[in-house]
Amino acid sequence: KLLYERLDQFLIKQNMNDQQNDLGLIIMDTENPIEDSRIRNFLLKSIANKEISTTYETIFPEPLFVNSKMHPMIQLTDFIAWLVRRFYSNHNSKHENFYKSLFSAITEKFDTNPYTGKIENYGLKIFPEKE
Repeated sequence: KLLYERLDQFLIKQNMNDQQNDLGLIIMDTENPIEDSRIRNFLLKSIANKEISTTYETIFPEPLFVNSKMHPMIQLTDFIAWLVRRFYSNHNSKHENFYKSLFSAITEKFDTNPYTGKIENYGLKIFPEKE
């Protein structure tokens, strides 16, 4: 649900800045038909019950499921997700500098809070939250 809300807010901001009408589509790596259907039904039910805070003027409400083995951009997305997870969870590891250098190459692509300039809790949400 948070992904929909963050994408919606990002597109609203982009469209205001660029005077465009860009639309978003969530593309997810398929698990299996039963799990894909469960996720799709959960999201559509959440939308119908207004549990997801979004206008849906900028985003298609139903995700598209694809096999990542056949789509290099989904593989790239999986790699970025892996890198973010490693960066935030492997402090004090022998590979910390490696993760930092890779993460610094993609940081500018994340959406940032216009007031603080930070990506955390704006373009990036970490679970569980650190205390």
